[in-house]
Amino acid sequence: LAIRNQGHLTVEGQRRFSKLFGNLHVHLESASHFEGYEDVNLVSNIKNAEGKYIGLYGKHVEEFHSDLSW
Repeated sequence: LAIRNQGHLTVEGQRRFSKLFGNLHVHLESASHFEGYEDVNLVSNIKNAEGKYIGLYGKHVEEFHSDLSW
Protein backbone atom coordinates (compact mmCIF):
# COMPACT_ATOMS: atom_id res chain seq x y z
CA LEU A 1 0.00 0.00 0.00
CA ALA A 2 1.56 3.27 -1.10
CA ILE A 3 0.35 6.55 0.31
CA ARG A 4 1.78 9.70 -1.22
CA ASN A 5 2.19 13.06 0.52
CA GLN A 6 1.53 11.67 3.97
CA GLY A 7 4.69 12.88 5.72
CA HIS A 8 2.83 13.04 9.02
CA LEU A 9 1.88 9.34 8.86
CA THR A 10 4.16 7.15 10.98
CA VAL A 11 5.13 3.59 10.09
CA GLU A 12 2.88 2.35 12.89
CA GLY A 13 0.04 4.54 11.59
CA GLN A 14 0.47 3.13 8.09
CA ARG A 15 0.52 -0.42 9.47
CA ARG A 16 -2.71 0.21 11.43
CA PHE A 17 -4.36 1.65 8.31
CA SER A 18 -3.11 -1.19 6.10
CA LYS A 19 -4.46 -3.81 8.50
CA LEU A 20 -7.95 -2.47 7.80
CA PHE A 21 -7.62 -4.25 4.43
CA GLY A 22 -6.43 -7.57 5.87
CA ASN A 23 -3.40 -9.26 7.34
CA LEU A 24 0.04 -7.91 6.48
CA HIS A 25 2.48 -10.24 4.73
CA VAL A 26 6.25 -10.53 4.98
CA HIS A 27 7.79 -9.90 1.55
CA LEU A 28 10.50 -12.33 0.46
CA GLU A 29 12.79 -9.44 -0.57
CA SER A 30 14.15 -8.82 2.93
CA ALA A 31 16.62 -6.18 1.71
CA SER A 32 13.65 -3.83 1.24
CA HIS A 33 12.18 -4.27 4.72
CA PHE A 34 11.83 -0.98 6.55
CA GLU A 35 14.26 -1.10 9.46
CA GLY A 36 12.66 -2.95 12.37
CA TYR A 37 9.62 -4.15 10.39
CA GLU A 38 9.35 -7.35 8.36
CA ASP A 39 5.88 -6.44 7.08
CA VAL A 40 6.76 -2.97 5.77
CA ASN A 41 8.72 -2.60 2.53
CA LEU A 42 10.42 0.49 1.22
CA VAL A 43 9.66 1.37 -2.41
CA SER A 44 11.55 4.50 -3.38
CA ASN A 45 13.27 6.09 -6.35
CA ILE A 46 15.74 7.82 -4.02
CA LYS A 47 19.40 6.88 -4.32
CA ASN A 48 21.78 6.53 -1.38
CA ALA A 49 25.27 8.05 -1.15
CA GLU A 50 26.68 5.19 -3.25
CA GLY A 51 24.19 5.94 -6.05
CA LYS A 52 22.10 2.81 -5.49
CA TYR A 53 18.33 2.91 -5.12
CA ILE A 54 17.04 2.35 -1.61
CA GLY A 55 14.23 -0.14 -1.21
CA LEU A 56 12.78 -2.18 -4.05
CA TYR A 57 12.97 0.37 -6.87
CA GLY A 58 15.53 -0.60 -9.48
CA LYS A 59 15.75 -4.24 -8.34
CA HIS A 60 12.59 -5.74 -9.71
CA VAL A 61 10.06 -2.99 -9.12
CA GLU A 62 9.75 -0.09 -11.53
CA GLU A 63 7.22 2.72 -10.97
CA PHE A 64 4.32 0.35 -10.12
CA HIS A 65 4.14 -3.07 -8.53
CA SER A 66 1.37 -5.20 -7.06
CA ASP A 67 1.55 -8.44 -5.09
CA LEU A 68 -1.21 -10.67 -3.76
CA SER A 69 -3.97 -8.86 -5.62
CA TRP A 70 -6.72 -10.70 -7.39
